[in-house]
Amino acid sequence: MVSIVLPNGLASLTDAQYRRRAGGEETQAIITDPRVYRMRLSMMFGITLSAEDVAALGVVAA
Repeated sequence: MVSIVLPNGLASLTDAQYRRRAGGEETQAIITDPRVYRMRLSMMFGITLSAEDVAALGVVAA
């Protein structure tokens, strides 16, 4: 699980479930693509993992 406080809300990633709250709006999505998972970790949370690292997590199918 990873989360970050945003200027107007919060974003979190728990296993493959991504949630983001900004103002009064909430977005939820299940991430099924390992490339999208890596990109979300990197761009939203500042965490860089290799494709092998993500595969080892077993969260999304490679």
